[in-house]
Amino acid sequence: QVESERKAKSISHETTFSYDINQVEVLEPILLNLTESVTSRLRSHGLTGKTIHLKLRLDDFSRVSRSVTLNEPTDNTSFIWQHAKQLLRRYMSEQCVALRLIGIGVGGFTQEGEDAQHDLFGQAKYTANRVDKVTDQINQRYGGKTIHRARTESNNKQS
Repeated sequence: QVESERKAKSISHETTFSYDINQVEVLEPILLNLTESVTSRLRSHGLTGKTIHLKLRLDDFSRVSRSVTLNEPTDNTSFIWQHAKQLLRRYMSEQCVALRLIGIGVGGFTQEGEDAQHDLFGQAKYTANRVDKVTDQINQRYGGKTIHRARTESNNKQS
């Protein structure tokens, strides 16, 4: 059994493809699926993060990473997904390359609710967080991806 002496600095998830992919419309659902996994893990550990990292391995096996730092920490799937999607779209519009690997990570942790600025009109954020937590509970109870967003990788395979 391996035990780590130090705390994790980030939570991430990535996937390697068996072939190169250069179409954003194929990559986005995969990235959303990875984002759901990362944010679920954040919430299960009671963490929020301020920095979103996008990791890419190109068809020549070189690595590229992009990141964005948020104004306040979050574990909200939709919010992190929007930023991850922007990072991917920006990179893919600048470069004409195919990817062999894609990954997402969140770092800059705080404990849930710690150092958070409260929003006077935060009802939408509260509702989104509640949806995330209920989704996590259902997936934990019934396994895997019982509930997931409509645009994830598993849905694209069916269409």
